[in-house]
Amino acid sequence: MARRTRSTPDQEQLFAALEQHAPKAAKVAKEKAKQQQSAENKTYTLKEAASLLQISEGVLRLTIRCGKIAATRRGRGLVVRRTDLMPFIDPLYDTKRAA
Repeated sequence: MARRTRSTPDQEQLFAALEQHAPKAAKVAKEKAKQQQSAENKTYTLKEAASLLQISEGVLRLTIRCGKIAATRRGRGLVVRRTDLMPFIDPLYDTKRAA
């Protein structure tokens, strides 16, 4: 028969410390997920998006009008979501992962 070993007081203290810090680790993971989600939902004005793509605002407006990039109206201006720009910024970007 296999013999069970008892945990030493040092191990018990370690386990207690780990249990105490588990909520903190969960909080940190939740904050990182929230930051990543907010980065994906970030919107850019046409001027910012044009500078990211290194094209003029006029060319960006034409691209939006042709339907290659989705944009939404916010007030009188247009804004473009980061997820809509990523296929043009990074050719290896996986659009299925972003959805």
